[in-house]
Amino acid sequence: MAEDVSSRRRRLILWATSGWSITSVRMECRVVVRQTRRYASRHDLPMGTQAVTADDIDVSVVFWREEGLWQVSSIPARSAVSMDSLISALSRFPGEGGVFGAVTVGDDFFLLVRESGQGRWILLSDGAASWDWSLAEEAVDMLGLSDDDVEELEPAGDTRLLEDFGVKGEDLELLCSNEDLYPDEQLTSIAERLGISAQWSRATR
Repeated sequence: MAEDVSSRRRRLILWATSGWSITSVRMECRVVVRQTRRYASRHDLPMGTQAVTADDIDVSVVFWREEGLWQVSSIPARSAVSMDSLISALSRFPGEGGVFGAVTVGDDFFLLVRESGQGRWILLSDGAASWDWSLAEEAVDMLGLSDDDVEELEPAGDTRLLEDFGVKGEDLELLCSNEDLYPDEQLTSIAERLGISAQWSRATR
């Protein structure tokens, strides 16, 4: 990812005054410096839903289990610009327990889709992304939700879609609400929990 992200710890001294006395409180905090990629916030986007294009997608990956081992492969970004095209791409991969698609759009959200013969499970990391982006809007529609059902910085969909592979729903929910991580970093964290960091790194170069 072409972006500078640096973090460092600094000691800050806060001074509290009460009458003639002065009390110093020493605190340690984490200062995170990020270079803005595209928009300062989603509220700076044009009014209305914006169609997702291949240029908006940073990560488009498929992963599945075959003979007990995880397989990870990148797919063209153009295959992930809509729910229909993503599901079509997933259908070309076999998988024990289903095949997963993972997509990130800018700094705004990630999307996880699990497709299997038993059904389809969808997780959108930030439900409010459906207010701005067509792919997120389509995901919310497939979930049977409306704009009134989603909240900013809260996931929409099934946070348990990876539980049978060891990633608990409550952990995914906390990860989605972590504002210190970009969507691609959140997906990298999921890959670590699944034990596929090396394959993930190769697929997302």
